Amino acid sequence: SAGDPAFRIDDLDSLFVDLQISEVDLASLQVGQKATLEFDAIADQTYNGEVTEIGMIGSVSQGVVNYPVIVRITDADGSIRPGMTATVNIITAEANDVLMAPNKAIKTSGGQQSVVVLFEGQQISVPVTVGLVGDSYSEIVSTQLREGDVLVLNGASSTSTTAGNNTTERQFIGPMGDFGGGQPPAGMP
Repeated sequence: SAGDPAFRIDDLDSLFVDLQISEVDLASLQVGQKATLEFDAIADQTYNGEVTEIGMIGSVSQGVVNYPVIVRITDADGSIRPGMTATVNIITAEANDVLMAPNKAIKTSGGQQSVVVLFEGQQISVPVTVGLVGDSYSEIVSTQLREGDVLVLNGASSTSTTAGNNTTERQFIGPMGDFGGGQPPAGMP
């Protein structure tokens, strides 16, 4: 019918994902940063990408200013179709072979960060210096902790891991090969 397109031509040699990034997160982004992408319609497949453009002018949506960011998919295959929904993780910092602890074990009080270590049946607060912070784990750059130390993840008084509501959850601290990946090392609960 008149006014409707008869057909559409797409160049699928390079595929891009358009994002809207909050102004809070914008300061940590740079063109050239690597990204990982997962598509709702493509199960068990992760793709790689790269930030190619960061917009200069934001738009306001529900009181939040967002900026357009474009990520180019660097290893696209025939499974990806234009218009698919993607989850994108942009790697803003990376550290290898670091000592790390779960974020829920790190407490902040008066500007000082600390963890509670279980040592010979006693819970001891140990000050720490945190480096890179991930969604679940943070890099520990101070030397007060060692691989294998047992951290208390909540403030309960019992050290038993089997007693009902008064349980103290414990987790071993350990190294992680590629901090940017987000997965705990083998053997960590």
